[in-house]
Amino acid sequence: MVKTDQIRILVVDDDPDVLSATSRILKKAGYFVIEGSSGKDALELAQQQMPDLLLLDIILPDIKGIDVLKKLKKDRQTKQIPVILISSIKTDSFDQTIGLESGADQYIARPIPNRELLARIQAFLRIKAIETELSRHRKHLENVVDERTRALKKEIREKEAAQKFLNHQKTTISLNSDIAAIFLTSNPNDVYVQIINLLRKALDCRFGILGYINEYQDLVCPRICRKNWPTSADIETKQIYPYTCWTGIWAECMTKNEFVRVNQAVKGFSPEIEFKNAMAAPLLAEDTCIGLIGLADHASSFSGDDQARLKMICKFVAPILAMFIQREKNKRQLEIHAKKLEEKNIALNVLLENRDDERKKIADQVMTNFDQLVFPYYQRIRHSRDRDETDLLVKIIEKNTLESLAPLERSLPMPFRQLTPMEIQVADLIKMGKSSKEISDLLNISPRSVFFHRNNIRKKLNIHGKKVNLRSFLISPA
Repeated sequence: MVKTDQIRILVVDDDPDVLSATSRILKKAGYFVIEGSSGKDALELAQQQMPDLLLLDIILPDIKGIDVLKKLKKDRQTKQIPVILISSIKTDSFDQTIGLESGADQYIARPIPNRELLARIQAFLRIKAIETELSRHRKHLENVVDERTRALKKEIREKEAAQKFLNHQKTTISLNSDIAAIFLTSNPNDVYVQIINLLRKALDCRFGILGYINEYQDLVCPRICRKNWPTSADIETKQIYPYTCWTGIWAECMTKNEFVRVNQAVKGFSPEIEFKNAMAAPLLAEDTCIGLIGLADHASSFSGDDQARLKMICKFVAPILAMFIQREKNKRQLEIHAKKLEEKNIALNVLLENRDDERKKIADQVMTNFDQLVFPYYQRIRHSRDRDETDLLVKIIEKNTLESLAPLERSLPMPFRQLTPMEIQVADLIKMGKSSKEISDLLNISPRSVFFHRNNIRKKLNIHGKKVNLRSFLISPA
């Protein structure tokens, strides 16, 4: 309970004797009393002192007590001050009803014993104290409820945000899984269009492209057609956008390595193509742009969530695309290498076939010469009994044998007999006009080894240190 000396009571009465008597009684009871004698005093003192209770005489010389009461209740600052109307003239039920309807908390008719007046004031103050406490408690409870409600709403928002994030994560993980499956299982020519169609469906937009940057810094989009990009071609074709022709958000995205989102009319690479909205995302591998994902014409407009989702997708796609591009590059290099090996094998086989044909011809010619020039004289030696005739036949055989072996000497002049098998192969390829690099590739030896064999050949042919072209010397008649 509030102590009486802490309670401030404003007493307003135009009768000095009544005012003095009332003040004396209240002060004796321990209340802090403020005095006023007019309606003007009541209004001013109420605003200045903000009393805990106002005892207001209903009959005042300047302003009626009822009018003072109405003004106090209309004022935001004073409307909470409890007011007890006191009157010795207007004491009937009608006047009391008017006073209470005007905002009075109580209506006291005089004369009233001092003890009863104090009792009524104390009872009123107790009730007001209880009401104040109840009001304070109610306000505290309301604050607690409001705070708890705000906490619950915040918790609900956080849970909804977390659930939304989890849903996005789940959707993105599922999408990434589908993208990985496309990279692993699809035909390389179909990878790009399948992925972009997947993204167009997931992000609810009409157009989309996926491309990589080649060694010339141009953007290459392997599969573009009317289904995924505004183009004149019905069939899926490769489209190359040269670096010098990059424009708009696409250029900004790839040159600055930044995500770009525009929800208004925007031009594409070609000036004649316009989208109602667009979003571009760079594919970064070690902070280097290796490609682009472009999406356009969203059903409504691209949101921040769409951009955040595309960023997550790009982080997943970029390293896989880098490996995919390198794998395709390696595959092409292997194909080129295999083709070169095949060409080398063909050249070597032709060389071997030519050598085999030449050897066969020489062998056939030698055998024919022996059949015609040597073997017949052996038969005559067997039947000859004359020594002079035998000596003559031997000389003929020696001469004809040398003539029969002449094709071998012409095919391999004396200096060539000193060459090793590898040097003979090198010499044959030089005669065919092959360069040192081509000889190195064909014989699978190092360029240094080819240089070593060429020097040895020149030494054995006695042209080392001379200004003689080796090929010209080899193909010249013996």
